[in-house]
Amino acid sequence: MHHHDLILFFLQICVMLMAAITFGQVMLMLRQPSVLGELMGGMVLGPTVFGALAPQSYTWLFPSEDVTSLGREAVMKIGMLFFLFRVF
Repeated sequence: MHHHDLILFFLQICVMLMAAITFGQVMLMLRQPSVLGELMGGMVLGPTVFGALAPQSYTWLFPSEDVTSLGREAVMKIGMLFFLFRVF
């Protein structure tokens, strides 16, 4: 793993956490569960919204075939496991 890959990996994690926290806080202000906002943040960062509106930025930040994608997928699976425990 190169220096650039490590920086990109931490940037991906930071962007995903910032989106989840921001959207979660917006939902709390609307008197809705923060989980809804966290899910919406994930959808906005995905290929449906972010990938359609800014495809070059999306492919730069979230490359599909890269060393960082393996780490990101592992962190996302662990995060989903904790997310399920939090919801239930």
